[in-house]
Amino acid sequence: LFKPVLVLGNSLIEELTEQELDALLTHELVHIKHKDNLNNWLLFLLRNLTFFNPISSILMRQILFETERICDREAVLLTGQKPEAYAAVLLRVWKLLLKQKPLRGGLVSAFTGRMNEMEYRVTALLKNRNKDKGIPALIFQPIILLFTVTALLYLGLIC
Repeated sequence: LFKPVLVLGNSLIEELTEQELDALLTHELVHIKHKDNLNNWLLFLLRNLTFFNPISSILMRQILFETERICDREAVLLTGQKPEAYAAVLLRVWKLLLKQKPLRGGLVSAFTGRMNEMEYRVTALLKNRNKDKGIPALIFQPIILLFTVTALLYLGLIC
């Protein structure tokens, strides 16, 4: 949680080129730089405290998706790759992970998103959206916290 570790399977290392590995590792290092691991853990905790509120699940899904888009955009800038090349890496890694064992399919979708989310990530990269239309995670965190506190106050669990 506080000291994240990147783990890559041998199949990814063997299948990907050096440039593709660079893009993949840069994306994951951006997650570490932004402390996404800790932020996501706290957000999952808040979402679980408000399990009865459907808005918290919707917000959580959007936060995770926006976090991925932000890391994609920053990885493109840091690696100096064209967005098209980075999008190709995303799709290649996604397909390689899906090809592995069927049991990992759920795990892959947890890491890379569902197909429509992957389509949107790639489309966002290819359209070169420098001005985000999405709402960053920093805005969602206070909203989820507000929902949590409100719900807990309403239920009488605080005070």
